Amino acid sequence: METVDTERLYAFAKPYWGQGLATEGARASLHYGFAGRGLDQIIAAAFIDNVASRRVLEKIGMTYTGETRFAGLTVAGYAIGRDAYNAASLA
Repeated sequence: METVDTERLYAFAKPYWGQGLATEGARASLHYGFAGRGLDQIIAAAFIDNVASRRVLEKIGMTYTGETRFAGLTVAGYAIGRDAYNAASLA
């Protein structure tokens, strides 16, 4: 089966934490994925103990889907579909 996956990672130096930059970037990524690329669903992952990153994903409307494996690590999985994105007026 052939798939087309896009991976987007971000990290900020400590002096830039807490300024809303991660939320702004994540929200823009959702918009681009749905409006610019026509994706039907976007998934994300964060380290289980990284409360700040998980909060960013929740703030942008993503739903926790449970623990999953990514690159050999157990992470917290999140997802949002196009309909949920549009219904939440995040567009």
